[in-house]
Amino acid sequence: MEGFSREVFADRRKKIMERLGPAVAVFPAASELIRSNDTTFPFRQDSDFYYLTGFPEPDALAVLINGESEQFVLFTRPRDPKQEIWTGRRHGPAGAREVFGADEAYPLNELDSTMPKILSNVDRVFFAFGKQESWDRRMMGWINQVRTKGRRGAVSAPTELIDAALVVHEKRIIKEADEIDRMQRAARISADAHTLAMKACSPGMTERELQNQLEHCCLSRGAQAMAYETIVAGGANACVLHYVENSARLNQGDLVLIDAGCELDNYASDISRTFPVSGRFTKTQRRVYEIVLEAQSVGIKSVRKGETVHSVHSSVVNLLAERLVELGLLDGDPERHARICLKSAETPDEDAREERLEDGEIGLHHYYMHNTSHWLGLDCHDVGRYREAGAWRRLEPGMILTVEPGLYISSEADYAPEAYRGIGIRIEDDVLVTEDEPEILTESCAKSVEEVEAACLGR
Repeated sequence: MEGFSREVFADRRKKIMERLGPAVAVFPAASELIRSNDTTFPFRQDSDFYYLTGFPEPDALAVLINGESEQFVLFTRPRDPKQEIWTGRRHGPAGAREVFGADEAYPLNELDSTMPKILSNVDRVFFAFGKQESWDRRMMGWINQVRTKGRRGAVSAPTELIDAALVVHEKRIIKEADEIDRMQRAARISADAHTLAMKACSPGMTERELQNQLEHCCLSRGAQAMAYETIVAGGANACVLHYVENSARLNQGDLVLIDAGCELDNYASDISRTFPVSGRFTKTQRRVYEIVLEAQSVGIKSVRKGETVHSVHSSVVNLLAERLVELGLLDGDPERHARICLKSAETPDEDAREERLEDGEIGLHHYYMHNTSHWLGLDCHDVGRYREAGAWRRLEPGMILTVEPGLYISSEADYAPEAYRGIGIRIEDDVLVTEDEPEILTESCAKSVEEVEAACLGR
C-alpha cells in the first residue's frame, strides 16, 4: 500500500467522517490519460482519493457513509485474467476488502444500480465537483434518479451538495507524523540528487544530460517518480520561470538553475538550486546569488507559528528591494518598491500594479515576479486555503511550505546593467512549521557559496 499500513488510511477516513456529520461523501479516482494512440501517460492517483484509500488503480470510486454507522465502500475494476496479462494484476472487489479495508466493495458495472440506493434518504452529499466532467455527470444522474423517486414519495433525495474539498483539503494541510516522515525522506533523496548534479555538471553537457543524472539518482534511491517536470535551465534560460525544454548546452561561465524534486509514496519534495557550470561564481554572479540567499534566510526565519505566507513573502520582498537599490538595479526608495510589489500580491492585476509605478519606471516585479511560498504535500502545489474570511491564514505546526525567492534579469533587460543580464537565480527549500524554530527538510542540500562551489568541484 505504497509504504503505509491500511490503518493509516482508516484513521484518516474516520477523522474525515467526524468532520462530515451525517452525510455521504464520494471521491473518484483518477483515470488513465492517452499520451499517443494506444499508449498512456504514467498513471498517478488522484491525491484526495489516495489520501483516504491508498488504492492505486484508476477509475475507482470511494464512498464514505456516515449514518447510523460508518461505512467505507469501494467500487473497482473487476478481476480480468486476460486483461491482467497485458496491464498487470487488479485487486478487484475482494482485494478492496481484504487489502484496503473496504466494508463493502463492488465491481464498477454495478455503480449505476448501487449508487442511487446509497444516495437515497441522505440529506447531505459531499463530492469533488469540477475534477472530472464524466464523474460530475454520473453523480448528477444518480441524484436525479433519487429525486425522481422522491417525487413519488418512495424516498427522500439529498438537499445539500457540498464541495468535498472543504473538508479533505483542510485535513490535508496539517501533516501527520507519517506524512512528515515521507516528506523528510523525499527531501533527503532530492537533496542528494541536487548535490550530485553539482558534481556531475561540466561545460559542454546538455541540460537534458544533467536532468538524467539527477532523476536517476532520485529513482535509484527509492523515489517512485518526480513530483513535477524537472527544470534544468542554463544561462538566460533560468529567466524563464517554468523552462522545461532542457535541450541547450551548458556553457563555461554560465549559471545553471535546477528546480526538481521527487515523489516518495506520492508525497512531494521541491528544491531549487543555482550553481556555476564551471564550478566558480563570477564576482557579479556571486553578488546576485548572495542577495537571493540572504532573502531566503530572512524568509525561512519568518516561517513560524502565527505568521502567514504573506508575512514570509513580505520579509523577502523588503530585503530584495533594499539590496537591489544598493546594487543599482532599482532607483528610489526601497520601501516604496516593496509596497508596490506586495500590492501586486494582494491584487494580482497588472493594471492595478502598474498604476502604482511612474510611467517607464522599473519596479521589483521586473526582477522578482512570483510569490515566495506555496503549500507542499501530496501535490507539489498542495491544497489548502491561503486566506480565511478574507484574511491571510495563520501558520500552524504541521504545515509544510516552500521558501523560494529568486532574481531574474533577462538577457533582453535593457534597463539593467549589461553585466547582470542573463542571470537567473532561485533558491528553494521545503520548510516545516513547528511549535518553535522552522525545520528545513531539505537542509542537507548544498546552498552557501562555499558549499556549492565545493560540491561543483567534487569536494
